[in-house]
Amino acid sequence: TVLIAEDDVLLRGLLTDILANEAGIEVVGAVNHGREVVDAAEELQPRVVVLDLENSSGLKLVESLTALVPTPLVLVISGQEGDEIQLEVARHGADGFLYKSQGVKALVSAIKAITAGEVWFTRQIVGRLLREHAALLRDVRERHRPDALLSSKELQVLTRVARGM
Repeated sequence: TVLIAEDDVLLRGLLTDILANEAGIEVVGAVNHGREVVDAAEELQPRVVVLDLENSSGLKLVESLTALVPTPLVLVISGQEGDEIQLEVARHGADGFLYKSQGVKALVSAIKAITAGEVWFTRQIVGRLLREHAALLRDVRERHRPDALLSSKELQVLTRVARGM
């Protein structure tokens, strides 16, 4: 089930018609933008929200949608091109990102991919996100090492106690 959130009335209608005729996809709603998206997602409980990223408020919508229970998958579509926008969308919890210039076939593929448990970002973005994740994990592990929580004197005392002193 898919909810379409697009502020352009013509494009919203076209996406609704095209996806409604696609096997395995049911369009449960089509809304404008803003709070209307979150309200519709709460009411209709779609599996996927196709969300037009019109401006920075779209990032807040991604966060709001991914905080819902049950949590819909969020596929962001945008006319903006570039790696940074994809990174921001991913960091805010989206499951995929599609440039509007990629066309309808890519949209259908992206919807099917994220519902199958995949993500839909470029390889470069997935690589950057994995490197960021690994760096964060290393940092957390380093800060939470048991000896990192102790002063040098406490560590010295603990070492001596462990030796039976």
